[in-house]
Amino acid sequence: PLRDQIEVHVTDEGLRIELVERTGSSFFDSGSAVLRGESVKILGVISGELTRLTNAVIVEGHTDSRPFSNGETYGNWELSADRANAARRVIVREGLPPARIRGVRGLADTALHVPSSPMDPRNRRVSIVVLSQAPPPGAGSRSPPPGRHSAWPRVRS
Repeated sequence: PLRDQIEVHVTDEGLRIELVERTGSSFFDSGSAVLRGESVKILGVISGELTRLTNAVIVEGHTDSRPFSNGETYGNWELSADRANAARRVIVREGLPPARIRGVRGLADTALHVPSSPMDPRNRRVSIVVLSQAPPPGAGSRSPPPGRHSAWPRVRS
């Protein structure tokens, strides 16, 4: 039943797997970062497929443009990040090595799936980006040097 809610696209960054909400069917309850049962099953299947690859993965959370606030300090930014982290926890629990996760992004409504309709439920989604560059053998087993994030190049002045 969720097959029409999974979209796969090739981008410059890599393979983008999108779990897109639809009217009447969602991966999360409104305003919640707790995954529904069918969402966990889908992420488990995706995780199983990802374990066959060696590529690093980034998990993103997105919201629509509907203002959401749960207190003064929790809004769409926090909700999108929490949803991405909920998806990350499932794919790791289902077998993807944690070292393969290169990032978790909460994007709120800054990258709408349907820009012409900011409130469209399809804008509420989780994206799993399989990066096009496979990490070298053993990558992820070491920490980046102090003061340097492994995914960002060092800038020389």
